[in-house]
Amino acid sequence: MDNTTNITAKFMKRMIPVLLFSVSIFVSGQNLHQKAGVVEIKMISHVILENKEGDLTKRMSNIWNRPYKYLYLDTLGNLIKEVKYGKYHNHDLLDYVIEYKYDKSKVIEAVEYENSYENNIKSKYKTEYHYNEKNQLVKEIVKYYDTDSVFSQSEYIYDDKGNQISACDERNTCYVRTFNNKHKIKSLQQIWRDSLRWEYRFTYMGTMRIGKFKTYYNDGKNHKGREIVLYKNKIPKLIKERGDYMYEKKKYYYDKSGLIIRVKGCKAYDIKYYIDIEIQSTSKLTKQMVKQTNKIILHNAL
Repeated sequence: MDNTTNITAKFMKRMIPVLLFSVSIFVSGQNLHQKAGVVEIKMISHVILENKEGDLTKRMSNIWNRPYKYLYLDTLGNLIKEVKYGKYHNHDLLDYVIEYKYDKSKVIEAVEYENSYENNIKSKYKTEYHYNEKNQLVKEIVKYYDTDSVFSQSEYIYDDKGNQISACDERNTCYVRTFNNKHKIKSLQQIWRDSLRWEYRFTYMGTMRIGKFKTYYNDGKNHKGREIVLYKNKIPKLIKERGDYMYEKKKYYYDKSGLIIRVKGCKAYDIKYYIDIEIQSTSKLTKQMVKQTNKIILHNAL
């Protein structure tokens, strides 16, 4: 650095706003984990291992490595903050925070903050959401917060009935959907560089949806499978997946008001898991808020 007083003064004058900006991020970061909104959803994850006889053997997620997440909703049921704990198998250590901004019910921006092992919180990504004249989401751009350069980008296309029929990212991976006249999904395909990779084809029987799965990798290892979803009041009650290389079963439990309070399931290799859900609200939830709360829970319990 030049040691002259004049240059040093100019350098410090330029650096002061940067330092103030850095301090403001650090200070705000210390408060990111605080509660927000009118509804708090706490999701606590557990994993249990069974033996071949189906008996529980050892709880793998003990109190020290059991991750949990807080979701906060506003009065409209919008997700305004997501706070995840359980970094590096330490349930007390903050992992990340995502804050969302809205224009009424449209999310327009999200900022993700990531924590380090030394408990230093830093803004990492910023997501921008763009809509058309019909208020349909048409573009989602994720940028590095510090440089404003693009990390990923997705674009969406809709049919004349408002169904999202295509979602493509910057890697030329697309998810293409077709729907019936009742807005129920008929098929879902993954297409990469104009080549079909896999697809689901769906049929419906009463409150049941059956999806036949097939891969098209053309490597001699193509697989088939089947997914069954049972619905109750238009929300999932039971999901089963079984195939050549996949197996998963997921069941949802509800309280008297219709809120999801537990998700229980198992995957291959006898690993069983469940998610306990605790909900607190500043007032009694309306039917619409119960529906919206369940929607948020389902999305985060995948």
